[in-house]
Amino acid sequence: MSNAHTVRPELFGREDSAPAKTSVTDLRPIFPAVSARLFESAQLRCRWTSATSELTTEFLAATNPDTVLCRVVERVRELTDSDRVWVATSPDSDVPADEVTELVITQWAGAGAQHGRRIPVTGPVAEAFRGSASVTMPAAGEIALFGDGPVLVLPLHTGATALGVVAATRGGGQPPYPSEMAEWCGRFTGQAALALHLARAQQRLRELDVFADRDRIARDLHDHVIQRVFAIGLSLQGAIGRTHHADVRRQLCDAVDDLQEVITDIRSSVYDLHAGPHRTRLRQRLIDIVRQQTEHSDMQVMTQFSGPLDAVPAELADHTEAVVQETISNAVRHSHADILTITVIIDDALTITVEDNGTGIPSDLSPSGLSNLAARARNAGGHFDHCPATRPGPHGPGTRTTWNAPMP
Repeated sequence: MSNAHTVRPELFGREDSAPAKTSVTDLRPIFPAVSARLFESAQLRCRWTSATSELTTEFLAATNPDTVLCRVVERVRELTDSDRVWVATSPDSDVPADEVTELVITQWAGAGAQHGRRIPVTGPVAEAFRGSASVTMPAAGEIALFGDGPVLVLPLHTGATALGVVAATRGGGQPPYPSEMAEWCGRFTGQAALALHLARAQQRLRELDVFADRDRIARDLHDHVIQRVFAIGLSLQGAIGRTHHADVRRQLCDAVDDLQEVITDIRSSVYDLHAGPHRTRLRQRLIDIVRQQTEHSDMQVMTQFSGPLDAVPAELADHTEAVVQETISNAVRHSHADILTITVIIDDALTITVEDNGTGIPSDLSPSGLSNLAARARNAGGHFDHCPATRPGPHGPGTRTTWNAPMP
């Protein structure tokens, strides 16, 4: 016996077909709107998927992360029809999100760019940064940077790591951001955060390779080059005692002194090889100051560095730059010297010696500059002194200034 059910035509008459036809007729105007909505949704999905693919490709191609983040804000602004889009990141990604009190704007698309501005982690920014969820508002919140229109704040997260936020804003009177757009934008920024995290990891690996090479070079310089130069110096010193010609003895003594300077320079290079990559080294900053202060003078300038300059703490490094700049400026303007020598030595103390073969300190020189140098020395727990040069020049006694401060 069959269990199949058959529909008997006599159960439905012509009077039953009329309501069905009427219902279909009533729905017909809705079909174009539904189709347009589905088509628009498909296009939106396609645009965001394409943008995500391009972003991942650029990061995998080892493009500079800052360059790619710049393109991120441009694409978000384009795809969300926003007036402004900016990225604000934590100054230190190793600090837990709960302890971060402000973010720094690093990228901006649109008018009124405010790179470097610090914004507090409050309100919608805190919700997105610490809560890892998108925040939409029909009008701006308490942060004036948002303007007076709709706001969309998105987290820049990679799992448990909070990198920052992406904020999009529209002008007053414009429609709010649809939930579907916020969802796709959140996926895009999530991929951007992951790609950025991977790019930074790759950068750290490359830095580790560089550090390994630096360590190897430093070991070779210290264990082989310095020892060989030192041995050559000892041989020359032994030859000095075996010669009776005054000229030869003088030349050998000069050669030994030159080799000692070479050893000092190599040691300075060894210290520099261990310097961190994220800041301009003190030695390079001092070289830049010397170049800027003397590039328009006719003086022969010699600089010498000894010891680990990058071990100098930040406050003392600021004093060092100011002292070198002030003393060189005085020499260039007032000394009428032919030769200027700058020596910076780091051991138990930091000692800056600037010497010229000019006319000496003029009597009408304003004491303010020298007083500033002395005050800096006192503030750093050291002292400042000036006297005639050890090797006077043809124009006068010259000047030798010594600025000293203890290392912590």
